[in-house]
Amino acid sequence: GNRVEALKYYLQALDMFKVLKNDANIASVGRNIGVLYDEEKNLEKAGKYDRKAFLIAKNIEDTTIMSTAYSNLANIYSARKEYKKALDYTFKSLALGRKKNESFSIPIDLNNIGDNYMHLKNYPKALDYYHEALKLARKNQDSRTITVTLSGLAQVYELKKDIPQAIRYAAESLEQAKNGGDVNDVLTIYKLLY
Repeated sequence: GNRVEALKYYLQALDMFKVLKNDANIASVGRNIGVLYDEEKNLEKAGKYDRKAFLIAKNIEDTTIMSTAYSNLANIYSARKEYKKALDYTFKSLALGRKKNESFSIPIDLNNIGDNYMHLKNYPKALDYYHEALKLARKNQDSRTITVTLSGLAQVYELKKDIPQAIRYAAESLEQAKNGGDVNDVLTIYKLLY
């Protein structure tokens, strides 16, 4: 979509909610602004909005927004290659998700933990978290999370030089991506396979 236009409307909404003193919507819109800045790779502004959203959400005890803000901050640290900080925030997000039994956020957090452990070259832990994520994503029939988790498994097995397992998971991920229709995932997996 058009991020510039979306940002304009989010900022207008944020101003309106500030006038109305509607903290829940201020936190929610702020989190969404953070996501937009993250997608534009403006990590400084993304972090600023995510931290503000988190503080407001904490104040009003909105654990869903708190969890998402933690997850967004984790993604920022991961993009900066600060994987230990990313893990810290992802574990916080996961704890909140488990507390509220949020069945769709839990496998995403588990997958992200697997990603960070992979980058830290802790392959056994990466595999453990990826397998747990895959199990829950399949239970939820969450095509996107299944695809990226299978891809993560393929990458770890490739790094471990276990090529048969890497090919197995990459092929399964590719099939899942084709059925789920995410072109970017298909391209990423083709790069793994070829």
